[in-house]
Amino acid sequence: PGWRLLSKVPGRGTGHGTEEIASVVSQVGERMDREHPGSVIGVGNISLGSGGRSRWHVSHQAGRDVDMLFFAQREDMPVNPRRFRFYDVQGQTDDGSKMAFDAPRNLTLVLALLEQDVAFVQWIFVADYLKEMLLEEARNQKKPADLIARLALVLHQPSDALPHADHFHVRLYCSTEDRLHGCQDVPPYWDWVDRGEEAYQ
Repeated sequence: PGWRLLSKVPGRGTGHGTEEIASVVSQVGERMDREHPGSVIGVGNISLGSGGRSRWHVSHQAGRDVDMLFFAQREDMPVNPRRFRFYDVQGQTDDGSKMAFDAPRNLTLVLALLEQDVAFVQWIFVADYLKEMLLEEARNQKKPADLIARLALVLHQPSDALPHADHFHVRLYCSTEDRLHGCQDVPPYWDWVDRGEEAYQ
């Protein structure tokens, strides 16, 4: 419940991920379905079955990245988009669909990603102006200050890629087991993240 692969993903062969990413998607989907009944996360590219670069991504090489569509609303009614749509600085779609960025549901999504108990999230890539909408929504909902501070770090517009104004790109840290098999994280390492260092002592 609460998620589905976008229609192009199976044909591309980009729906492969680690056990952790699959469990995260499942757990977050269940929370969305529970807290906002009828909400369905549109799940895009993860990785090729063999890993490595694809024609669609330089990243998404190791099964620890997943794209998720933004939740939207139209005339105050919730919409679960089935394809990528760009949102402008006012949070409106730019394609005539008359959709708006649904800040409350998108905040639930990013909080669910941070608060799930499967794996630690390193980044949720998103355009700066949409990040500010999410932080404002968190403040309006009077979320704890430490949680808002975490959101401010994890939500990030990448400097070496498109700003991500049409979807969230979620990246997980390597699991302890995968690190033992050679998986390598790249900084930063957030101070609340347990990377399993005791396994290497």
